[in-house]
Amino acid sequence: MNWARWRWTTGPRWRRVRRGGGCGGGVLDHARVHGDALSGAASAAGTVGTVVGMMGMVVGFVRELVRDLIAGLVGKLIAWVLEAAFTPNPRLIDVVDAVRRHRAQ
Repeated sequence: MNWARWRWTTGPRWRRVRRGGGCGGGVLDHARVHGDALSGAASAAGTVGTVVGMMGMVVGFVRELVRDLIAGLVGKLIAWVLEAAFTPNPRLIDVVDAVRRHRAQ
């Protein structure tokens, strides 16, 4: 074996290939293409994760807003019903007296 033909590149062990022919360069090129594709997919996945997180915040805000609106509406509705049911109405008393007088005749 001719050791002068071995030229190692710097970097991680998996990137070291023999320069001088053979299939090592093709394997490295193939690995580089797939590595670039995977790094692009990882970047896209990170972006999607960020967007999903932001949409989760929007959904949480809208849910809290709707919950507060419904709670306020139900509270006002209950107060209105109780006020209408238990507040003495002077006209109602006059109507009851008129009905009693009419039955007494």
